[in-house]
Amino acid sequence: MSTETEALQQLQTFAADLERRQLDGRLKRRASLWKPTATSATQLGYECERRIVYQRVLPWAAEPISAELASIFEEGNYHERQVLRELEEDLGIPLRERNATFRDADLELVGQLDAEAKVPALGWVPVEVKGLAFIPGDDVEGADLADGPVALHRRYFAQLQVYLFLRGKPAGLLLFKSKATGRWRVVPVALDYERTEVLLRRAERVRDAVRAYIAAFATVMPYTQDGPDHDEAGVSIITAGRRAGMLTAEPHLPARIPDRSECGSCPFRRTCNPSEAPVDPALLVDDQALITDLVVMAEAKPHRLVYEKKYKAVRNRFALTGGSVFFAGPFKVEKKPHGSSWRLDITNQEEAHRGPADPE
Repeated sequence: MSTETEALQQLQTFAADLERRQLDGRLKRRASLWKPTATSATQLGYECERRIVYQRVLPWAAEPISAELASIFEEGNYHERQVLRELEEDLGIPLRERNATFRDADLELVGQLDAEAKVPALGWVPVEVKGLAFIPGDDVEGADLADGPVALHRRYFAQLQVYLFLRGKPAGLLLFKSKATGRWRVVPVALDYERTEVLLRRAERVRDAVRAYIAAFATVMPYTQDGPDHDEAGVSIITAGRRAGMLTAEPHLPARIPDRSECGSCPFRRTCNPSEAPVDPALLVDDQALITDLVVMAEAKPHRLVYEKKYKAVRNRFALTGGSVFFAGPFKVEKKPHGSSWRLDITNQEEAHRGPADPE
């Protein structure tokens, strides 16, 4: 083996080790068990109150964070520090209350604000920094975030609403930074009392459910957030007593959300088991979101059936035709590998060559 080949192999080994160590380090900094004694304002944006209660009473049951997600969280911290530095040092915006924490003892609610910025003629305004792969569009306003299609934006809006209310501020700023370009999108957000009331009521229900759960659990065995022990393979060993305590306390958990929209990414889904819990049929009768989806599906079904039937006929024809590229009128038809078989890629070249700005 040549010296050059050996050197390259050594460099490849070194590079792979660097990648592993970087991810391992980021995961290690995020791997400790979070045992909250209050509800985080960042969690009030979830519609599923059961999820929020789980985080309070069974934090050990959350699925372990992945190295990739730990890395994303680390990047968020870097972007936040960079944005605040740029605000203060490059743009000359005075800042205070960096990472200021606050707590509402009655609601058992806690939060941590990124900073307050001094705005001319307005004074000190709360600022929350969020680094995202895709920032909101230029036409998106504060209220749009609350009702928009992006769940993460809705949670950020809710988080800032709680901060504004608890700090007695009429408005604040959500500062989104694009992780791809570094560009900022700064969205003013006014305190919406009606929406905030919904969030505070949610905090009250979570508080009451947590207290009821712990009290019921304690009738079986002493309650603790530490959770069960683990075997050599890292699997939780849930004793009969602990399981009995969880079963006794389970009726005090909030109901699962009917649309299951947040279940797929929930770290407690294996404890909650939403797929095994039926939805009350009465809740579906007037579920407008579900009804809308069903209407769209029903309207699209005939077109899909026609497409599938015609595609099958066209594919059968080309299955008996040698070659891989064909032209029929304005259409270009290509036979392309697909798994262990092949599929047709059909392009209308007239539409492809006519850009959106071209006249009909």
